[in-house]
Amino acid sequence: MFGAFDKLNEEIENMFDIEGPIVVCFKPVFELLSEWHHEKFPDFYLKQYPCFYYYMSENQMTRLLEETKDGIPLPEGYYWDETDPEKDVQTLFETWKHSSSGDYERIQAKVRNLPSSMIRVSGTGEPAAFELTDPCGFLNHLFTQPSHRLKGLGTAAEKGLCVKLIKKGITPAKDVETNNPDVIKSSDKSPYWTRWEDTEGRPIMMMFLKKSGRFPEVAWRSFWIKNEEGKRVDFVSRKFSLPGYRHFLLICSEPDIKLDKLQMFEVFEKLNIEMKNMFGVEELAVVCFNPIHDMFVEWYNKTFPDSSLGCNPCFYYYMTEDQMTRLLEETKDGIPLPEGYYWDKADPEKDAQTLFETWQYSANGDYEGMKAKVRNLPSSMIRVSGTGEPAAFELTDPTGYLNHLFTQPPHRLKGLGTAAEKGLCEKLIKIGMIPFKEVDIRNQNVTKSTDNNPYWTSPVCEMFVEWYNKRFPDSSLELSSCFYYYMTEDQMTRLLEETKDGIPLPEGYCWGEANPEKDARILFETWKHSGPGDYEAMKAKVRNLPSSMIRVSGTGEPAAFELTDPTGYLNHLFTQPLHRVKGLGTAVEKGLCVKLIKRGMIPFKEVGIHNENAVKATNKSPYWTRWEDSEGKPILMTFVEMRGKDDCKN
Repeated sequence: MFGAFDKLNEEIENMFDIEGPIVVCFKPVFELLSEWHHEKFPDFYLKQYPCFYYYMSENQMTRLLEETKDGIPLPEGYYWDETDPEKDVQTLFETWKHSSSGDYERIQAKVRNLPSSMIRVSGTGEPAAFELTDPCGFLNHLFTQPSHRLKGLGTAAEKGLCVKLIKKGITPAKDVETNNPDVIKSSDKSPYWTRWEDTEGRPIMMMFLKKSGRFPEVAWRSFWIKNEEGKRVDFVSRKFSLPGYRHFLLICSEPDIKLDKLQMFEVFEKLNIEMKNMFGVEELAVVCFNPIHDMFVEWYNKTFPDSSLGCNPCFYYYMTEDQMTRLLEETKDGIPLPEGYYWDKADPEKDAQTLFETWQYSANGDYEGMKAKVRNLPSSMIRVSGTGEPAAFELTDPTGYLNHLFTQPPHRLKGLGTAAEKGLCEKLIKIGMIPFKEVDIRNQNVTKSTDNNPYWTSPVCEMFVEWYNKRFPDSSLELSSCFYYYMTEDQMTRLLEETKDGIPLPEGYCWGEANPEKDARILFETWKHSGPGDYEAMKAKVRNLPSSMIRVSGTGEPAAFELTDPTGYLNHLFTQPLHRVKGLGTAVEKGLCVKLIKRGMIPFKEVGIHNENAVKATNKSPYWTRWEDSEGKPILMTFVEMRGKDDCKN
């Protein structure tokens, strides 16, 4: 096979050494071709589009002709027509997800020379649904405009084209991408289609391979190991040919996997030898979960005592199928920009300096790296009208995630960053990639906006969420991240000393005990997470656990209060709106902490990362210490809350 590929490459000029050509073959041939291609053209790669292959048998073709001999009916408001190679080509080009340079003219040629089907909207004549024939003979580009879907137009358009092909003596056949489950399901159920399978009933795969430019890479390796429980750890190592450009090691596993240190050390050592001192370079990026991180740091420090590693812990976000669908639907008419800005492509020569200077981690080799990213990977660029200067942009990293979202300072607070990210995500989705990104945990503004964004999902407590959703399909989970605060010995001593003569209150207020019967209703109604069962739970907390209560003098109504949760932390600090800005919340919290300390308990509490006022006040308080790691970065706690399908909390 390698000899055949060599001969083709020699006899057909530029067949394999340019970007764009498509190869159609079976999977065994694909594997050989990929190996040969990687050796011959390391600056290009073959992007895979695996498909199931469907065809019509003689009986199925006869049945279709018989059942459509009186025509194929359409819903009211639509009519059959011929495809126009001039009038319709722009619509056909824009709706073909694989469109690239040269396809505009190719589509015109398809329409002029090969059978097609077209259903139009009555009155306007606009295309509603259509399908073409590929020069290789199979059905190609079945599409129904979004506003005309769920009316059977796609099925009708396909039948219409198949009838034309059969009458010309051509057997209808089509390839359906394996990531298109809806069309696969309908084709499998259709009485007109047969899926090509081997003698054991397994589908025979057709591989569409599109040649694309690749990031300059000199070596890569992927493999996996298993721990004692049989769980996999996958390793992907990549070395690039750009001078000074950092190497990458991606280690993929379950977050809490149990690993043997010696086994991991052996893997790191083997990688370093086989990848020719991969780790003994100045620029190296290792992406992994925390348990593996600790092992790698220990091994690295022993192996390279004269070097050190920096750590940038990040939250990981990705888009689900529903979120990708939502983004595409909401941006189908474009992503609007404020006046004075326009969309453009990033220029690898003109923009490289700006990209390099604005990247906070720029190092030796990154200037050429920026150029390579722009040339070979999707990016988005918003420019200033008139000057053409970059206003906001985002790139894709060679490892696949969104990288270097940046808005120039004079152009901030206009939504350009959000627009640039949407634009890039849209491009990634349309080429079959799942958008994902890492956000440094210290970047609280981006963390907050991403947590609140309807397009992003964070896999916090992912294994529990996955288990819960399978176990309780009629419920859902809500996740909230918190900073964790506690009191040190010195802080507890200080609080007791400063409050030994009592905690003074403003005039008109008095200390009182919480009453499990009289106060339960107010406690229940003011607790924002209240759900079924919490009314009795409030009573139980007050009866059995420390609490503090400040009442209004004369009426005895609760003005401010705080409880203790059964798990031990401070819970439900609340001041009634009419009594705020008087220091009652601070006083009531001190009162509860004093009670806990005197019982031998260490006060601690969680504060939601988006509760900016409480976070700011607690950070400034002399009585509280935030739980942080050895580098001073906050350790986050995650609360998981269950909701039933009627949106009542459980």
